[in-house]
Amino acid sequence: MPYNVGAEWNMNFFTGHREGAPKEDKDRVTFHILQYRTPDNVGAANCSNAGLTEDGKLKAVFWDTTVEHFDMIKDENGSGYEIPRRVLFTSTGKTVDGKNIKAVFDARPSLRLHDIDVLSEMPYIIRRIVQALITKPFIFERFEESAKISVQVEGEEPYNIVGVAFHEHTLMK
Repeated sequence: MPYNVGAEWNMNFFTGHREGAPKEDKDRVTFHILQYRTPDNVGAANCSNAGLTEDGKLKAVFWDTTVEHFDMIKDENGSGYEIPRRVLFTSTGKTVDGKNIKAVFDARPSLRLHDIDVLSEMPYIIRRIVQALITKPFIFERFEESAKISVQVEGEEPYNIVGVAFHEHTLMK
């Protein structure tokens, strides 16, 4: 019963490099986020984790990610949901050596990959009853070709990482 855990999920996986890095240093950075909001009937709590790696080594962990959705549009495939064309992720945490770190990802996932009706394989009548009375889970998968994340580490100059990102936005309302 995942609808009792999260009403809305945001997940992304980024791979890239520091802006201005030489060609041989490309695709050396990864950043992932998993964030979800619990249903209103259990407090609407924000839960998240994120991680940043460089050169295959953990650089930082994030335990506080806020997510803001902008430029909402109605899903063209009939789910009834409005989905964002822009998502602002702001993550705070610590580096492995104990410094404060903040990452801001102003995501603009424009390439549509999949819109998945999770219940689509159920018989139509049963699916409509479940969607009306319990939950209507849909997964929206997008890709971003020119992603950019701004990183600020305590005591260091801010820098940007650039690359590509896979985004998944799941709604179970």
